[in-house]
Amino acid sequence: MFDKLQSSLSLSWEESEAPLYIMSCVASYLSPDEDKIVPNVIQAIISTPIQSGIVHSALKYTGIRLISQLESWIAKNDQQILKSIIQYLLSLLADKELQHMSADAMLIICQQCRKQLLTDLDQIIQATLWLDLVNNGSDAAQCLLKASSKLISRLTSMDDIHRYLKLLFDQQIQSLTQILSTQSDTNYSSIIKRLDCLTAIFRSLDFKTTQEEIHPCVIIVQQLLPLLNLIIVRYRSSVKLSECWSRTIRFIIRSMHSHAKIFFQPIVELVISSYDDVPHSCFLYLISIIVDEYGNNQDLKSSIIVMSEHLTTKTFSILNKPDGFQQHPDLVDYFYRLSSRLLQRCPLEYLKSSVIRPIIEQIIPNCHLEHRDASSSMIAFLQTLVKLTSNKNKEIKHKPELSEVRSLSMSLCETYIPNLLTALIRAIVISRVPSSIRLSISEFVGELKTYMSDKFSQWLQKSLTEIPRTSRNGLVEIVTLKQHEQFYNVLCESDTQPSTIDYEFETFAKLYR
Repeated sequence: MFDKLQSSLSLSWEESEAPLYIMSCVASYLSPDEDKIVPNVIQAIISTPIQSGIVHSALKYTGIRLISQLESWIAKNDQQILKSIIQYLLSLLADKELQHMSADAMLIICQQCRKQLLTDLDQIIQATLWLDLVNNGSDAAQCLLKASSKLISRLTSMDDIHRYLKLLFDQQIQSLTQILSTQSDTNYSSIIKRLDCLTAIFRSLDFKTTQEEIHPCVIIVQQLLPLLNLIIVRYRSSVKLSECWSRTIRFIIRSMHSHAKIFFQPIVELVISSYDDVPHSCFLYLISIIVDEYGNNQDLKSSIIVMSEHLTTKTFSILNKPDGFQQHPDLVDYFYRLSSRLLQRCPLEYLKSSVIRPIIEQIIPNCHLEHRDASSSMIAFLQTLVKLTSNKNKEIKHKPELSEVRSLSMSLCETYIPNLLTALIRAIVISRVPSSIRLSISEFVGELKTYMSDKFSQWLQKSLTEIPRTSRNGLVEIVTLKQHEQFYNVLCESDTQPSTIDYEFETFAKLYR
């Protein structure tokens, strides 16, 4: 391909671009030890004139793509080549046709060469701030914000970290403050872009700070919260903006981990008040992230349970309306995801809460729900509950607590699983749920056999007696006793895999058509 490229230099741009494109498709598979062709290819690309009109943009575009695919090779070879590549990519940021591709290549290379590029951080930050300012938070600017954040995260001097973070965030805060200074329905897109920029930064910051150290972003988040609060209160009715600020807060929490604990109360209050006014599923997803990060924290468990009880009451006030589960599948999906997370992170407290039984009970009449994600989340919640009956739970470190969790979960399973199993089989054979949902049910049945094998056979036998074998008038036999018995025996076999269970469910359901 390199020979082809060399021979086509005097030909049309299409004939020159084709070898570059083919090389870009296989570049990621090259060995870092290759030192004959790759340096020459890179040199040919970065020597291309950057001025418009001299070389076709498509040729330069594919050249940039090829460089980005060589990131592993670049990271392990001559650092002078790396410096030259960065200079070339920075020089192309002024070209609107190549801006995004250049910024994306910068991000890919910065991810691979974080420590090697720390000496170039000043130049990269300046380019980032310039592009963000002139392009108002464009996708290309967000790529550079991510790249800069990746590099800042590898600095060792706290003074340098604070200085560079201040440069990045000051521009975002100033822009957001200016936008919010006038209340208008036309500034939605500008607010969303700034929130996306903040999200891009926090998503890419990954400082290795200890519990005892103060996280570099604490002061910045303290400055941001009043602005986020203003956006949340002023634009609460906008679903798009709600999703954006929820995403920003989510990555603040993910970036800071336990260090964001000091913001737990104000964030939770904002989210709950927003959910009360506009019950959108993105708020439930954000709460599930909060539970994932802080559910193990003894100081916050009681607050988390109070919060979950409030959210459950609000959610079921919507879902308990006629066809509520069918009308709001996204709400069902994220609510049961949150419920699973609560069972995983604070099982004892959640199993003792007042809402756990209604949450299980609501699944029984809605097993036939045909929304794949919502149905999968309900089944996953049941799987999590069943797993708690095991005496091996890594989340629970204290044996007395483990014993109590096992006892409570076992009691709930014994109360509800028989009816749940009947409802799930009905959903397959009578309601004919889609195959993807049937597979989720099969996996749950497999888990049930693993964790509660001693009770499974009698529960299955009871469930099958409640599934009709004849037509409504009793004159036509749908399933023979032999077929009934064969289905029961296969499901009860100790080594039956979920795929086999799924096949048996499918075969059994065909008898009812």
